[in-house]
Amino acid sequence: MIVSGGENVFPIEVEELLAHHPGVAEVAVVGAPDPEFGWRLVAFVVRRPGEVLTGDDVRSHVRARLARYKVPRDVVFLDELPRTTSGKVVRRDLATRLTSTTPEAAAPPRGETPRREEASWTRPG
Repeated sequence: MIVSGGENVFPIEVEELLAHHPGVAEVAVVGAPDPEFGWRLVAFVVRRPGEVLTGDDVRSHVRARLARYKVPRDVVFLDELPRTTSGKVVRRDLATRLTSTTPEAAAPPRGETPRREEASWTRPG
């Protein structure tokens, strides 16, 4: 769960909606630190071959079907999602890509986890 602007957002809900878009082959939604809302949604999308799909198309699709606060602020298009050898999406690799694709996003320091309610980084334990 991601808390964005005081609203609870479950990434799986947005992922399932986007997975049914005809131009989307794969999608993963993660949270990124946001100075105004604490966290914001970022959708990583793999287009179906031959499809022309923009970030505005993705946001419009979500906006028409879900609440305003569930619309991803950022959409990043990839050729493929990073996966483990067993086929699971490696979400921490997506978060790492945020620092290179959106300069305002900050990755947590190594070995630290986000405290989503306060949008600050804390050491585990």
